[in-house]
Amino acid sequence: MIFGKQFLDSYRQKRIDWGPIGEVTYSIFYSRLKETGFKEDWVDSVARVCNGVYEIQKWHCELHNRPWDEPKAIRNAHTMFEMIFTFKFTPPGRGLWAMGTDAMWKHGGGVLNNCGFFSTQELNPKPFALLMHFSMLGVGCGMDTLGAGARMVQRPGDGEIYHKVGDSREGWVDSVEALLGSYFYGQPMPVFDYSGVRGKGEILKTFGGIASGPEPLIKLHDYIRKLCEAHVGSKMGSEFIGDLANFIGKCTEAGNIRRAAEILLGEYGDMGFYDLKQDISMVNSHRHMSNNSIKCIPGCDYSEIGKRIRQNCDLGIFWLWNAQRYGRMNGIMDPADMWALGTNPCVEQTLWDRELCNLVETYMARHQNLHQYMRTLKMSFLYSKTVTLMKTGFKETDEIIEKNRRIGCSQSGIIRAFNKHGRANVLDWSDKGYDFLTGLDADYSCWLGINRSIKRTSVKPSGTVPLLCGETGALNYPIAEYYHRTIRVAANHPVIPRLEAANYKMEQSVTDSGTMVVYFPVHEKDFVKGEADVSMWEQLENAASMQKYWCDNQVSVTIKYTKDEAKDIESALELYENRLKAVSFLEKDTKFYPQAPYQAIDERRYAAELSRLKPLNLTGLTHEAVAATGCDGGKCEV
Repeated sequence: MIFGKQFLDSYRQKRIDWGPIGEVTYSIFYSRLKETGFKEDWVDSVARVCNGVYEIQKWHCELHNRPWDEPKAIRNAHTMFEMIFTFKFTPPGRGLWAMGTDAMWKHGGGVLNNCGFFSTQELNPKPFALLMHFSMLGVGCGMDTLGAGARMVQRPGDGEIYHKVGDSREGWVDSVEALLGSYFYGQPMPVFDYSGVRGKGEILKTFGGIASGPEPLIKLHDYIRKLCEAHVGSKMGSEFIGDLANFIGKCTEAGNIRRAAEILLGEYGDMGFYDLKQDISMVNSHRHMSNNSIKCIPGCDYSEIGKRIRQNCDLGIFWLWNAQRYGRMNGIMDPADMWALGTNPCVEQTLWDRELCNLVETYMARHQNLHQYMRTLKMSFLYSKTVTLMKTGFKETDEIIEKNRRIGCSQSGIIRAFNKHGRANVLDWSDKGYDFLTGLDADYSCWLGINRSIKRTSVKPSGTVPLLCGETGALNYPIAEYYHRTIRVAANHPVIPRLEAANYKMEQSVTDSGTMVVYFPVHEKDFVKGEADVSMWEQLENAASMQKYWCDNQVSVTIKYTKDEAKDIESALELYENRLKAVSFLEKDTKFYPQAPYQAIDERRYAAELSRLKPLNLTGLTHEAVAATGCDGGKCEV
């Protein structure tokens, strides 16, 4: 063990700088059960994560005969511990949940990676099987429609084949691949025996929660049969590919992975793809499972896309042409990603077919100067680079990871950093920080005997992790200086009585009787202006600046526009098509929706609610944390 009892005990005496919703978020999603039967505290979790990082490094060095300096490793691990403990940087939710556990050795790098992408350029069952496998591990997955029209849906061959479904992730995936084989290749129809699948309600030790039983898989098999039978004799178009991917995501979500994140990338000019979310009944059924984006080329006509954005058809734009030819959008071409075909669900990472990526978040506003921030960048880089050392068990994926060593050092709380340090200083720190990471990558890649990372930086939209320290994710502006942040918790969750005892306001969800909505009063730090005060153009300029000075992958950004600005969406795309790699748009919500995630309140109400709260006691809980998934926040906002 890298950390002695005396070291850890010294931190147990320190105050943890939780955000208003941080401790609850940590308890639900990231605090694992220990062998004692009680949950980890923050010290335990940080120690587990750092131990895991240096266990992987030592394993790699011993396996490949690289030099290993144990005293230096311990010093670096202590530094990493301090920086995570004080929220200078945080691993992704995937890492907070799985790093340092038996799961990372049992299941490999899949449990530590955030995102992946699988192309249908060779249209066969394999990309769908990989989509399902990694989604069930909690990886957020992208898929394209590149193979649309390349294959006909065939009628299954004569006869039947007995197929007993294995009680494992691999068993479920194999059954889907076998079923697809009937319609892709005309093989005999499998007859499934589900008797070996564990029943509903049994405890799942590795990933937490309880088993769903075979019902989600049975429904998926039924969905696939109905979808394919309706298209027998027809070409597999983008609609077919999208529906199949969405049905798999729906099964994954029902199969006890609480969230599934997907993105579908359509071809420019494919009007059928443009309109996938026009049919509300299909959206409610399964098409809500993915974000949808169009692959565009600078100079294209945006009129049809702009029209659908104004109709709230959930269409983003991904300039793959830019992503293939540039790192940072600073005028210098970089062809390292010429073989890239797609991106992840939140569009912050360029990806090759069957590539996975991992992310980490830094918080510039929690630093006082550039030197301090660079020390944090070093530790965050080491975390992310270390994850690339773990194999996934899939040969092609492992070969791509080993070749590219792609990582995503992301920034969160950027608007707060603008307010605290000044916009010019933040961009200067970003530019110098990027160069610093480039040098680190050369040094540490040499030590580890691996390739340099072809891309290193991004801005992810963030999920639950920044809530731990009370930061607003990525480039998001706060809704107001004072607001309610609501979270949804199962009504029978053991944290509910603790929140009631602390006098937090809560009420039953208006859409789900089994869920409680809890209200947390928040005062935004370093507040200057809120979402309503920011124009579409200022948001676009912020994104373009981060794409120029920081991101060699991508900035994930959703631009909030007013009704008056809606007419200018096409103009905005034309003006920024050479300065961004991806963007999506969402009309500013001027209506009041009950139990919305963010609700503005005034200072008086904030003070009154804060004065009513009692200390929140979360000690002694014995529930397992729920596995964090995808981009750590379930569905991306884009």
